[in-house]
Amino acid sequence: MSLGEQVKLRRLVSNMTYRGLAKAAGVNMSDLFQIEHDRVNPGVKTIVRLADTFRCSVDALLDRAPVSIEQVELAGIISRFMTALQDYRTAADELVGAADSVALAVLRSAERESHG
Repeated sequence: MSLGEQVKLRRLVSNMTYRGLAKAAGVNMSDLFQIEHDRVNPGVKTIVRLADTFRCSVDALLDRAPVSIEQVELAGIISRFMTALQDYRTAADELVGAADSVALAVLRSAERESHG
């Protein structure tokens, strides 16, 4: 399987758009399109960024290591899980911050009432 086919397969299995993959890997969207259609040979930095984004080895991305479709699908599931987990962590941090603000406002209000 060519590099372009590997990138496209992994992008689709990871349920990513061109824009999403381009942003995650720090790659230009038009360059990504060219890579997926085997019209260009990306540099080492781009290949490493793509492999990191897909959480796979460069060898796997270059199809130098035997990888089954099940392994690619599992990597996609793990990638989506990790993204969701990060989203939940961000939401939890925001909720804790909001709760802290509310608690501080309640304490200040109680102090004013006790002094008033």
